[in-house]
Amino acid sequence: MSSPKKCPNCGLINPDIAQRCDCGYDFECGEIKSPYVKPSRKKHLLRLESINKAPLGIKIIGIVNLIFAIAAGLILCVIILGTVFQHGDIPLASTGVDGIFVVATLLAVIIGVCTLIAVASIHLMMLKKWAWYFFIVAQGLGLIIASFKLLKAEHILANFGGLLLNMVILWYLFSKRMIFGPSLSQISPEKGRK
Repeated sequence: MSSPKKCPNCGLINPDIAQRCDCGYDFECGEIKSPYVKPSRKKHLLRLESINKAPLGIKIIGIVNLIFAIAAGLILCVIILGTVFQHGDIPLASTGVDGIFVVATLLAVIIGVCTLIAVASIHLMMLKKWAWYFFIVAQGLGLIIASFKLLKAEHILANFGGLLLNMVILWYLFSKRMIFGPSLSQISPEKGRK
């Protein structure tokens, strides 16, 4: 029986019968090829090292939105459930609508949206392109809403602050768009298929 093979590429100790290392190094021809074993997806779910590569502004946007998503989700759920328990009845029950269904649906939507924002916040800090698109759309919608509220002359100072904040975040995200990888139009068809 032969001794185990140490991979010259990654240093992994392989059984003596191994033809190729997990990293893709082929022991017979001495070249790196595609590995037989696909890497586990679990390893790639939370890459903390990619969060360290994110610029400070992206980290701030991600952390603030993550905190907002968690806090808003908890506060809204507590308010809704508190209202239901305080009245001892579901307010919509008198209208003929099944109140429990409405409350459960409302809670599910709130939890779903807050979860989406939290996941997008983490992925924004991991420099994922889809999260960048998500926040561009979210900030754009915030800009539109703040503009309409400003035109209606409701809470002018607060809405002007919201308008400015959304404009600054949009500008910053657009200025950093290249760190999120190439856009779909910049990927050649050959690279896109690999």
